[in-house]
This record gives sequence, C-alpha cells and structure tokens, in this order.
Amino acid sequence: MPVAKILVVDDEIHFASHIEVMFSLHGHEVRMAGNPWDAMAIGNKLRPDILVTDWMLKSEIDGGQVATMMKEVCPELKVIVITGCTNLAQKSGELPDAVDVVIEKPFRMEALLDEITRFLSPTQR
Repeated sequence: MPVAKILVVDDEIHFASHIEVMFSLHGHEVRMAGNPWDAMAIGNKLRPDILVTDWMLKSEIDGGQVATMMKEVCPELKVIVITGCTNLAQKSGELPDAVDVVIEKPFRMEALLDEITRFLSPTQR
C-alpha cells in the first residue's frame, strides 16, 4: 500500500493519538492537531493527502470548515469526517462538498483504515 501524509484533527487528544499510532504502524506519515488553527498551520507545511477530522471541535470552526479551508490549500485532499452526530451524512446542507466520507462514532479503527486504503488505491486517484 502506498504511504500517505495524513493530518488528524480532534480536540480529544487521547482519541486522536490512537488514530495517529494506528496510521503510523501502517507506514503513513501522520501529524496531529487539537484545534483548527493548529490544523491549518500543520496542513500548510505538511500538504497532507488525507485529512481525518472530528466534526464537533471545541471551537467556532467545525471539521467541515477545516476541510473546506484545507481543500483550498490542497485541492486533491481526501477528507474523512468522524462524528458522534447520528445521521450527519444524511442531513441535507450540513456537509460541505469538501467532505468525502463520514464515519460515525463509535467505529472500528479498521473501518477508518479501510477508507484510507480505498483512497490510496490506484482506481480512486
């Protein structure tokens, strides 16, 4: 599997660190941010291939807005939103076009890894 540069954004640092470790163990270059401002600063330098962001951040900026801002910097960016909001994917008008996939919490880490693998497959590029 190809290696990806992945940015994980979640204000629950303990949770984000589990995701970071899992991706790192699979050979990916991973950076973590606990808020939207750090995410933008890290993203501008890293130029990630994939953004994994929580929807509800302890900020006036949500994960969808982070995704939209990051896509301005990295147009080819693939975005996974993780959320505890039930049926967020079905709520019309809630998701910006920048979001590719929504995964509802709780989820198996393998489900997240499967999405990364799908994004990196030659047929998805």
